[in-house]
Order: sequence, then structure tokens, then C-alpha cells
Amino acid sequence: MRYISTPFRISLPSIPQPAAGAVPTAERTDGEVQMPETLNISGGSTPETSADRAKRETEALLRECQERVVAGHGGAILELLDINPDFIQHAWVRAKLAREMNFQRAEMVEAGRTIKRTFDDPQLGRVEFGLTGL
Repeated sequence: MRYISTPFRISLPSIPQPAAGAVPTAERTDGEVQMPETLNISGGSTPETSADRAKRETEALLRECQERVVAGHGGAILELLDINPDFIQHAWVRAKLAREMNFQRAEMVEAGRTIKRTFDDPQLGRVEFGLTGL
């Protein structure tokens, strides 16, 4: 039996829990609160989360991006990847990103700008080639 693994990442904020007695709780008559210079932390907690909630939020982000792309805002793909680069694993994101990059390349060629690529080859040395629009 073969299993397909899907990489994922969940980032959870940690809420520090002060040690017992570390935070003054006694009322003062002058109304001031005096905190110690250092605060001992005895542990931390995280807000509740679930895989279902994470999946819903992910699908909502992807759906919003798709709607923005359909509305003509191609940069929404890059904004989605800024939020989480792992979205590149989604086939729709890869296809739209490649299409967007090809449009930008075609616009550069039409505008007469040169698209240059340089790479180092072990046998040929440094190789430069380019495409210039007319």
C-alpha cells in the first residue's frame, strides 16, 4: 500500500503564562502598578486550532485569489505566495503563475527590451544569450 504525503506547516502563536506570584495582583491605594524588572514564565499555551479550520482558511485564501485573478489582478498570485510559498504545490497556482510570467516576458519582448540569461557551463564557461523584441 502506498501513501501520498502532503507537506504542511502550521504556525501557532504562543501565549506566555507567568509564574505564580510573578505578576503583582494586590491593589495599591495610590493606584500605581509596579512591575518587576524581570518576569518569570512558567509555560505557554496556544489558542485552539484544528486541521479542518486550517483547511477552510486555506481554501478561502485560494478562492479569493482565483476571484481576483479572474477580475484581472494577476499580481494576486504573487500575493498568495507571499502569504505562504507552499501554495506553489497547488496545480492551479503553478499554471497561473507560469501564464503570468509568460505574459510579462511577451510584454518585454514587444516593448523592445532584451531578455537575457546567463549561466556557467563547465565546458563552455560563462554563456550569455538573449532575445530582443523588434
